[in-house]
Amino acid sequence: MNKKVEISVVIPVKDVDKYLNQAISSVLNQESVDCSVVVVDAGSKNLIKISEPFDNDSRVSLIRSETPLTAGGARNLGLMHCRTEILAFLDADDLWPLDRSKLMLEKFEDSSVQVVVGLVQNFGSEATNHTFIINQNKKMALLAGGILMKKEILNRIGIFDASLQSGEFIDWFQRIKLAGVKCGYIDHIVLERRIHDESTTAGQIHDRPDYLKVVRKWMNQKN
Repeated sequence: MNKKVEISVVIPVKDVDKYLNQAISSVLNQESVDCSVVVVDAGSKNLIKISEPFDNDSRVSLIRSETPLTAGGARNLGLMHCRTEILAFLDADDLWPLDRSKLMLEKFEDSSVQVVVGLVQNFGSEATNHTFIINQNKKMALLAGGILMKKEILNRIGIFDASLQSGEFIDWFQRIKLAGVKCGYIDHIVLERRIHDESTTAGQIHDRPDYLKVVRKWMNQKN
């Protein structure tokens, strides 16, 4: 029997951890792959804890930062603790479809592909009964949680810009494109993104000027 591919997944979390177990579960239950999770407490006011059933799971580790980190800074810290050649990211309030890793790995059969991107679908959840309301609109998942990548590209592209409060993934992905890194794309949902009042997405445009700064920067590059 062929050995399963191993994937390390970085999950940054800051203060809001009520969906963390769902995120971890969606990673560890991936079909046909072996996943390990590095949870990064990005300087939460109240220390994040891994709760049952994952508190004693050897596949899950928790790294704490004593000082607050941006999302990019938290991902960078998590990457330092990853030991596999295939890497991925997931936000603590989002989910992966269970077949996403298996389908994305098929693109690596072309050895020149170094990053794989799929589709994202947004959903909302009601706190009272945890009913999921899926938005049927799908689009390219140009988000940290929407990719699978080979570790080797970090030597070429570098890590995330930890100084940015938001927009760090756009900045990083544009560097990939400028460097000519070959990406593979699949027409399949690889990320289910939860939209809720406490998500970074909810206040991104009005409260996070770095997001607009990054967008303008790369628009100017194109011009």
